This record gives sequence, structure tokens and C-alpha cells, in this order.
Amino acid sequence: MRLSTFLTFAFVLGVFCSCECSNPETVENLNSSDSLTFEITTLEKALPCPAHMSGNCLEISIQNLRVTAGAPDSVLGTIEGSLAQALSSTDNNDYKTNNAEGIAQNLIAEYQQIIKELPDYGMAWNYQSYYDVFLNQQGLFGVQLSNNTFTGGAHPNSFTTYYTYSSHTGKKLDLKDLLNEGQTPELEALAEKKLRDLYEVPSNQTLEDAGFWFENNVFALSEHFKYNPQGLYFWYNQYEIASYAFGPVEIFFSYDEIKRFIRPQYLLPTTAGEPSEI
Repeated sequence: MRLSTFLTFAFVLGVFCSCECSNPETVENLNSSDSLTFEITTLEKALPCPAHMSGNCLEISIQNLRVTAGAPDSVLGTIEGSLAQALSSTDNNDYKTNNAEGIAQNLIAEYQQIIKELPDYGMAWNYQSYYDVFLNQQGLFGVQLSNNTFTGGAHPNSFTTYYTYSSHTGKKLDLKDLLNEGQTPELEALAEKKLRDLYEVPSNQTLEDAGFWFENNVFALSEHFKYNPQGLYFWYNQYEIASYAFGPVEIFFSYDEIKRFIRPQYLLPTTAGEPSEI
């Protein structure tokens, strides 16, 4: 038997063994009225390297979020369906799936194929996707989905997305749904000033000259926002408005700064203290 054939066989055997090693962990959160009950489970898999390498060559940790009570089934189903679609967007495989097990199996198959074609491939992969519920009150349900991966290339990649839902209808809310009518331009101007102050960009310098990539060189609010009792965060992922070296960009408004912009039905009890990590 040729060495490359043996290594491929050993790796495939390891895959089938490791696929049984998932480690689900359930976390339940029970909340007061006007909020939802949810649970988060974690699927973990680790694939051993071929015989000529040590350790694991593929490590996977993927969370799944289920909304289990607190609203009619149709509402819960709408929110779950949206979050499943969000999870699916983290899968770069041609055969996308919307569940943790399917994403894990796609990664396993892809890595298997690489080892089959390149037996000496020595690069380990990792894939992590996890949820955080940052808001669950006043008829609002806010979820953060974070994804950290390395599947070859020059550097790891990470991105974060935010979703805010009506707990009463299941509708995904855009920023305009939270803000009083006609106030978006003023908020946008204030956010641009915060960005310029943060990166020391004078008013007579264009954002493009400062290294930013806004369309038509015009500042725009990110569609990724997090609203909670501490305030309103706008989040720009790496490569979204600047080079990888910039890292992600965050613009934060305290609750005192932002509350005059928020529709009355979405005003929240405030929490004192420093902003939480986003």
C-alpha cells in the first residue's frame, strides 16, 4: 500500500470515529412577561489529523438557537426560520444547509476531499459559530450571531451579525422600525462625527482619504446594529468599510444619547455602567 493511500485511509477512519464525539450543551433562559423563552445547544466535533501529523486538523463548534415559548407557534417559527437562514449564511459550501449538523458534515467532507487530493496538506482548520441573546424585553428579541473561522488562506476570518425581532409578530426589525420617523439623517450625521473623532479624521478630509470604503465616499450607517438598555451600537465587520488591518469598526451611542431617537413603544429600562463588549 502506498504511503499516501495509507494516510488517506487513516484520516477517513478518524473522521468516522470523531463524528460520534459531538458534545451538546443546553442553556435555557426563562424571562418575565413580554419576552421569549429560548435554548441554545452546542455541537462540537474534532477530527484527528492524518498519521504524519499530531492533534486535530479540524475543530468545529456550532451553536443552534431555538425559541421555545412566549409567543404563538407561528411567531416562534418565523424567528427560528430567520435565525436558521442566518446560520446557513455562515456555510460557504455549495450545498448549503441551515442546521449545525449539516454545516459540520459539509466541513468534514470538504476537508476529507482536500486530504484525498493533497495527502501532505498540513494546515489545520477551525470553525466556530455562536449566539448571544442581547435583548429580550419590551416586545423585542435581539440576537447576535458570531462566526470565527480558519479554512486556509492568509489569516483567520470573523464576522458578526445582529438581528432584532418583534416578539409579538416575529418580524425582523430594521433600524427605521426603531427610530422615530424622519430622524435617521440626524443620527447618521452624529455617527459620522463619532467615526471621525474615533479615527482622528478632520472634517476637511474625505473618509476615502482616511482609508474607508463607503460607497460614493458618503458615510452610511451599518445594517448591523445592537440595541439594548446600555445604548445603540453600530458594527462594521472586517473588509466592510476598510481593510483587514483596520479590524472591525464600532460606533456606540449611550442610551442617554439615543433615547430621543427611539419610538416610544421601544424605549427600555436603562442599565448603569460601561458599555458591554459587543
